Amino acid sequence: MLTLKDLVNTTEKKVYVFLPDAQAQTDFLVQAQSEGFTFQDGVLPCDRHKSDCYALNKDKTICYVNSIGRMAMQAKADNILRVKYPSCISDKKI
Repeated sequence: MLTLKDLVNTTEKKVYVFLPDAQAQTDFLVQAQSEGFTFQDGVLPCDRHKSDCYALNKDKTICYVNSIGRMAMQAKADNILRVKYPSCISDKKI
């Protein structure tokens, strides 16, 4: 099983994680927090409201994806790696 840290270290692209349902959102936040990820201001992932999409950074921070990022994700921009959670970590491949 891949970790979120493994996921961001496998590419030079910005990693956007799509979370299709409430359970995936909860599981992702718990995993991110257990791996030491925080928001850039130091707030723990489980202490913020849930979203269906986050960006992961190599410095172990996460952030919400804004409307411009969502458009880039939908347009399949070349500089973004879009993955669906939890299959991105359980499949051991990207």
